[in-house]
Amino acid sequence: RYYLIELYEVRQALDMKAVALAAQKATEKQMEELTDLYREVCANLFRLGTTRYSQEEKLHLKYLELADNQYLTKVLSHQLESLDLMFEKLQHLIYLHRIEDYVRDHGNIIRAIANHDPEEAQREMCRHIQTTIDILKSGA
Repeated sequence: RYYLIELYEVRQALDMKAVALAAQKATEKQMEELTDLYREVCANLFRLGTTRYSQEEKLHLKYLELADNQYLTKVLSHQLESLDLMFEKLQHLIYLHRIEDYVRDHGNIIRAIANHDPEEAQREMCRHIQTTIDILKSGA
């Protein structure tokens, strides 16, 4: 459990940087693609009735793509691979998150990116990842 907490603490910092860069760099076309992906992921989350890791992860990977930083991509990709390897242990987490919270959180993150507001994007991402950290710390 402590290893997972540490992984998520690192992920929090990296994802915050990714969305800040995305807010600075995203074009209109990229924002349209991100919005379309958000709608698709939200629909799938509600259809599946669960906060499936692979669905939500698509948005995080898109933020990383929009950040357009090869070194951040390498580091975060390695960290995401570590989380993938631990998916068996993480599986229970997908049932502890509320779909509505994911939808709200990512909507807020995307709005901040669209407004080219890196500080707000970072705050929203920090809050989003902190939810998982708090669940892990609670021993759920």
